[in-house]
Amino acid sequence: MFDGCSSLESLDLSKWNTSKVKSFARMFYGCSKLTNLKIDNFDTSKVTNMTDMFSRNSNLISLDLSNFDTSNVTAMLNMFNSCTSLTMVDISGFNTNKVTNMNYMFSRCFALTTIYVSPFDASTEMGWSTAEVTTALNMFGSCSNLVGGNGTEYSATYKDATYARIDTEETPGYFTDIADKI
Repeated sequence: MFDGCSSLESLDLSKWNTSKVKSFARMFYGCSKLTNLKIDNFDTSKVTNMTDMFSRNSNLISLDLSNFDTSNVTAMLNMFNSCTSLTMVDISGFNTNKVTNMNYMFSRCFALTTIYVSPFDASTEMGWSTAEVTTALNMFGSCSNLVGGNGTEYSATYKDATYARIDTEETPGYFTDIADKI
């Protein structure tokens, strides 16, 4: 829809009805000057594909997608790839229980320091999970500033889904529990 809108600086889509949308693939791909994006009221309950949704948005600094319902999403590959100025992303509302592909999801997010998620709750089957992920090549490639909530720093050794979990003393990871957000 906005794929390649390289001069677009601001978008307010908060009043859009997206209740029937099944794919947001490449929706904001390559919007390299976009700094202000208001999509917090998007109804994403029917969406199955978020491939490249924000990829190559080099001027976005933060994204709060905590209201997104991703319970039907299976593809998140390249979702934030090359968001080179992105420092924080809140995906604490994400339910990734059905996601199978997370290839390059955060790759080349050089400035990214914090990713907020919610712990997976088996009783409700809600929250962050990589249980169904079959491919996560270079998921965190070149995210050299990324630090988990317990202080685990990015390592090129763990750039796949291995550290795609909340950082605790027992299990190092790159995510921060939303409960720890100040």
